[in-house]
Amino acid sequence: MLGTPKDERVIRSHALLLEKNQKIYIMPVFFLFIVLKIHYYIQFFFCGASGIMAINDPLNPQFPFLKMMYIGTILIIHLIIPIIFSLRAMTSLKKETQLRGKFIFLATITGFLGVLLESFITLPLELFLITRILQLNCSILYYIEFTLPKFIKKFSYNKAPL
Repeated sequence: MLGTPKDERVIRSHALLLEKNQKIYIMPVFFLFIVLKIHYYIQFFFCGASGIMAINDPLNPQFPFLKMMYIGTILIIHLIIPIIFSLRAMTSLKKETQLRGKFIFLATITGFLGVLLESFITLPLELFLITRILQLNCSILYYIEFTLPKFIKKFSYNKAPL
């Protein structure tokens, strides 16, 4: 299925390593999310919507520090996990799986850049459109990876090596 027995041993060893240290990875993130959710609900119920964010400009809301920390944590998690997944897919022996891994990688990077620019940096309207284009490209790349149309397969498999 995966190729040689050596490939299967390597994948199993990575899976065992991740399972063994899973609590070490999950507990700090879980604790941080609980603290930030409690803070979010306290802000919302006692301060109203103004405690969550201030809207000075219709395109660029201003978030408080803890909300920015929450968004940053989610962004980092959504960056790391798909990149690990895509790198493992790109090392597969099946060409279709390798192609899917490349699309996941590209979609993750473009989505991360789009959300990062939109959330953390106040941008003028012209640059704000670039963030939306990056997010749209992310959605299109994820769709291509999920469906993997025949013309994409033919195009990528018929490419001449450089």
